[in-house]
Amino acid sequence: CHMTNRTDIEWLSLNAASSTPLHRQIDEGIKNAIAMNRLRAGDRLPTVRALADHMGIHPNTVARAYSGLVRDGVLVAQPGRGTFVPSEVDDLGAERQVRLDSIITRSLVRALSLGFPLEQIEASFTREVAGFKEGIEDPVKRGVRS
Repeated sequence: CHMTNRTDIEWLSLNAASSTPLHRQIDEGIKNAIAMNRLRAGDRLPTVRALADHMGIHPNTVARAYSGLVRDGVLVAQPGRGTFVPSEVDDLGAERQVRLDSIITRSLVRALSLGFPLEQIEASFTREVAGFKEGIEDPVKRGVRS
């Protein structure tokens, strides 16, 4: 298990002019960084204060994003040690599968309610998955510098 201190923070950028609240931008930025493998299992995130100072924002904004991500199981808080991307060891197996199924079902119901046929939804999902696989396997496409 590799334990990296992610103090570089190049994986997160905020847009103060955006209508999206900063805590949600942090939330989405962290989820995206994990999805694109810029943050990996076992990585420790910057402290609330360090990230707030780096981004020039109030610590409560960062704390709000972190606590929501911990509540949703995206991050794990270890008192006295920090906030981490969960490793496979932290995986709650069946509970996580239920969460995944729920996410997929919600998206499926939403797309169907907008009148998209199942075949189009399936094709779109397959295309998106393929795009993520390609982006994760090719660091250049992800914009990650070695």
